Amino acid sequence: MPPLLGQTRATLLQRIASHDDAAWVEFVLLYREAIIRFCLSRSLQLSDAEDIAQTVLTSLSRALPNFTYNPSRGRFRDYLFQCIRSELSKISGSRRPDTPSTALVQSDSVSADTTLASLWEREWVQHHFRLAMSSIRETFDPRSIEIFERSLAGFSTKNLAAEFGTTEDAVHKVRQRIRARLEELVAEQVAAEESTGPLSL
Repeated sequence: MPPLLGQTRATLLQRIASHDDAAWVEFVLLYREAIIRFCLSRSLQLSDAEDIAQTVLTSLSRALPNFTYNPSRGRFRDYLFQCIRSELSKISGSRRPDTPSTALVQSDSVSADTTLASLWEREWVQHHFRLAMSSIRETFDPRSIEIFERSLAGFSTKNLAAEFGTTEDAVHKVRQRIRARLEELVAEQVAAEESTGPLSL
């Protein structure tokens, strides 16, 4: 099962604050990919994206021992976004103004900030989908997973039924079961995430 499913982010951060090395490994596994994917979507090179992820995670590792749970101060993902944006801004300051990878972070305009935040929210949705699908793959048989994923790719129920030698009703039921479980997992993940307030570095 992917790290943290069934565990609140507050619990994880409290474990890290207690110098639990296993908790830190879980934290990195959970967030590093999302940070890198978001940076890559801004047309950064992989090396730059990895550097930003490393810097953000290193800063967090220094702050977490002083972590105090305070959900009233906002969502953890918003705090994480601000950390990432800060590092993106540093990179933009060292490059030409017309460099594509920095076009969205060098402006102080409200529209630019809103656009970047929206892109982060979209990545966060995908982040939750990937986590949930990782769990789905461990609990459903490979054939059902393939039917579901090919359905997401646009294959019709009729074509899938013919390809897998089953009925259209069976294909529909597979998609329905996996979709329902996927929605449950995402809801659990979001609930766990929203139990966590931001930190102060």
